[in-house]
Amino acid sequence: GRPCGGEELRALEHAIDNEGFSANKLTVVEQAAATRLFRVEQVKTILSHLSFSADKLRGLELLAPRLVDGRDSFAIYEAFSFSADKQRAREIMRRNGY
Repeated sequence: GRPCGGEELRALEHAIDNEGFSANKLTVVEQAAATRLFRVEQVKTILSHLSFSADKLRGLELLAPRLVDGRDSFAIYEAFSFSADKQRAREIMRRNGY
């Protein structure tokens, strides 16, 4: 597969923003992750549309296996505000071989 295109990413951001509830936002992310690949910057963008730490971490769990440039994973940690969340994010990336 190929990484998600710019238009596709904007449509995905819009779909996430249109959902009112965390669970529904994550369902949109899960559906996107089932069929697409992503770059680190795109994952950061998607995570920025999720409001809560737990949702961002769940989003990362869904998207990490779909990364095409996981070597640049250090940039993903900027998406998390708290050191505990950064640590959990590192564990998720490690589980995915990064």
